[in-house]
Amino acid sequence: MRGLAYAVALLGLAVGCDVPAPTSAPPRRVAFDLIEFRAQSDERAQPAGEHTWSGRENDTVAVQMTAPVQALADVTPVETLAGLPDDIDVFLDGAGQLGDFGIRLDSSSQFSQPVLPSTYDVLVAPDGLLGRHPARLITPVTFQNSLGPGEELEWALEETQEVLGEVLTWSTGVPVEGAVVTLFRAAEPRLPLGVSTTTDADGAFFFEVPEGQYDIVVAGPSDGSVAIAPVRRLAQQLPLSVPGVALRMEVWPLQPIPVRGTLRRSIDSTAAGRVRVQGRIDDPFNNASGLRTGLYRAEFETEGDGSWEIELPPGTYDVTGIPRYSPEAPSLGLGKRTIVVPGNQASLDGQDIQLPPNVDVRIDAFNPDGSPMLGATILLRMRSAPRYMWRRVTGATGSLEGSWFGEVIEDEYDIELIPPPDADGNSRIARVQLRETLGPGTPAITINARRSDRFQGFVFTEGERAAGDVRVMVRDPDTGDLLDTVISRDDTVFAGVFEVVVPR
Repeated sequence: MRGLAYAVALLGLAVGCDVPAPTSAPPRRVAFDLIEFRAQSDERAQPAGEHTWSGRENDTVAVQMTAPVQALADVTPVETLAGLPDDIDVFLDGAGQLGDFGIRLDSSSQFSQPVLPSTYDVLVAPDGLLGRHPARLITPVTFQNSLGPGEELEWALEETQEVLGEVLTWSTGVPVEGAVVTLFRAAEPRLPLGVSTTTDADGAFFFEVPEGQYDIVVAGPSDGSVAIAPVRRLAQQLPLSVPGVALRMEVWPLQPIPVRGTLRRSIDSTAAGRVRVQGRIDDPFNNASGLRTGLYRAEFETEGDGSWEIELPPGTYDVTGIPRYSPEAPSLGLGKRTIVVPGNQASLDGQDIQLPPNVDVRIDAFNPDGSPMLGATILLRMRSAPRYMWRRVTGATGSLEGSWFGEVIEDEYDIELIPPPDADGNSRIARVQLRETLGPGTPAITINARRSDRFQGFVFTEGERAAGDVRVMVRDPDTGDLLDTVISRDDTVFAGVFEVVVPR
């Protein structure tokens, strides 16, 4: 009695009736995405396709959820890998709109998870995404039916070889301490995860990786504490053909100088945050070294008073100041400037980064009947970095009745109006989405909610079994805009039932 027909009858639908129910609204096309919490852990989503609601008051939209299958695989560690962690992570990248997810294996090293029947790219990573040990990409892997004992797939990690190397300065041969050396599989561009290590005081490094060709990158650490012009060598065969010979990587010998500045809100006000530096280091040898170099990048925290310092070699750099969010300064934008570091002085001071001023914004929200919408939620999402999001509520009295007024960072925004529920806690008016550029002099933004319709649906899966506790996301099939999001009921009588509101 838990099947689809029973649920339809409980909802009071005219099953088998020759007289159609009265039409209360125009037919409406909608698309559904489903996220099932229990059988599909980690909130893995699946598209449920486009459906049409007839507009009849009694009509229910039945949405079928694909039943998961059981995936089993044995992950065989590499016995020769030194310092292999006890935990191995497995990441699955599903095709299309299927949600990506990852899981850490237990001591049995067996992957056992319910997954949607589909084709996946599988990444087996001995230490997650930390880059200390080589990962393996297995693709394609297709799951169509559940696997039982004795049917496990084999996802063995590849045997490894030792690789010794050193990083020295070009022409002078001085060991470089603290350089970050990263190996990427040259033959597998879909495996962006590299294996990284740091050179010691003698400039030496050590890897254990499977035999093959690798792209090698030598750079400084991400905080800029070691100034190195990044060097790349492509398609290097590892290990080297001569056992015991170290792989030699060379970088330019550089003479960095201290560069200092402050994040400033105004002439007498500062802000703490982060500084991001990107640029190209001047070639001190006029291409005589033949080294393939790339952009220099670093990112680091300022002091509490907004002051910062980094050592940079001669070159031209784009510098971005990212203020730290705080209740006192919730809406500071990004400051940008270009710095030219000369090669003929001991330091470069006064490189302050001016943060742009905030802009005033007013948003007026109205109900479908034209009255101010009190207590509505307004979400503002920046479309540029640092992509802050603010949640605000429209006022209930005075000049801000149905409105919100405040400061934001100048940027383009995705704005969403979520009307308040009625006295019974039910949504009666559909949310509204729009995109606006907010800057100096932007006039008040008016959001008019449209007349809305409410209809019921039913989520079911294999065997017409009700699927409760499912997040149902309703979208416009043409624009992809989110129209509503609800959870299907999980009680004994109305399991799988949900109600959504869409604009007419």
